[in-house]
Amino acid sequence: MPNFASPNQDQDKKFLEEEAARKGFDWKNIFWKPKPSKKGEEVDNVIRIMPARTESGATYHMKIGKHFIQHSPGDLESFVCMEETYGKSCPACEEAHRIYTEAKAMPKAEGEQHRKKAIKYAVKRIGVFNVIDRTAYQEFKEGRLEKLPKVLMWESPRKACWERIVRNVSSRGRTWQLFDQYDKDGAVVKAGRDVLIKFYPESEPSSMYDVQYLDPLPLGDATEVAEWYNQILDLLPNKISIYSEIPYAEARIKAFGSKEAREALKADRQRAREDAAAAREETKVAHGTSRPAEEPAAADEEADVTEEEMLRDTEADLLGAPKDEPKPVAAPKPVAAAAPVAAAKPVAAAKPVAAATAPTSGDSELKARIAAVKERMAKGGKA
Repeated sequence: MPNFASPNQDQDKKFLEEEAARKGFDWKNIFWKPKPSKKGEEVDNVIRIMPARTESGATYHMKIGKHFIQHSPGDLESFVCMEETYGKSCPACEEAHRIYTEAKAMPKAEGEQHRKKAIKYAVKRIGVFNVIDRTAYQEFKEGRLEKLPKVLMWESPRKACWERIVRNVSSRGRTWQLFDQYDKDGAVVKAGRDVLIKFYPESEPSSMYDVQYLDPLPLGDATEVAEWYNQILDLLPNKISIYSEIPYAEARIKAFGSKEAREALKADRQRAREDAAAAREETKVAHGTSRPAEEPAAADEEADVTEEEMLRDTEADLLGAPKDEPKPVAAPKPVAAAAPVAAAKPVAAAKPVAAATAPTSGDSELKARIAAVKERMAKGGKA
């Protein structure tokens, strides 16, 4: 079973530092984020998207809604949208609906101005993946990184998730095999693909992400595959603490409450976490078993979204405008069989990997594959 260690959203930096020091945990290591390309500086981010484990009932991605309420400068409150994530009532969404309904009854210019107030309560739809940083993995294979990179979570913006990745996987005639396929003995018979991502934060929302697919390469050797397999988080919202359901009353406090009320709520939640951890410890001691890894402390997340994007999402997601991504539930049928076989019989999977991951003369193998894709794209071919 994977270790469901994942941070809750919070903004108390001092608390995070204290918790990290006490638990020896750095919450920033839970998430992967692409490094931005700026004017005159191109950055190649390369990841491998991990499949779901067959027994988990999950798929390789999930859709989450989040609210980022800016109460005042430096006072950002983030929480899971219950409407988008679970189909339940959400006070922030209700407020956005109310504002927009009022705006429709106003003269056009006045209404346009009024509906911008809904930006504060907009929902941001996010696609969540399990990923491995392949640039870090290449450094590990070349001896420049001491430890094997871990499986991280990528909270992908909706455009990058559904437009650039899921649609490519699911569209007929354009299916990219992202995942290794194995025979009954656990040997790789068809290698999966790494994903090359360029992130342009200064561009228009529709062109912030460029996504290409590298030449096939096995995920890793048998030992690495087995280790990664055990780290995969089952992408089901209620199985990961940061995406769990929260009571309607708690969401109202986060959306509309005073700073004192929100701080009190955080303190109550922290006490509940500590009580739960103490109870687990007592159970472990009573049964004479080792203590499980502690769930990390609450973590803050920056609202990396522009006002224009929030306004667009308010209209499209909260207010009934057409949604332009395919249904994420339909994509993952070919996925689930990949990883479990390799984990169960890791020895057979090792042979084809060693040669594939060896660095090429004068440069890393990963850079050579990136260059090959760029060359094909420059000639008008498909990555």
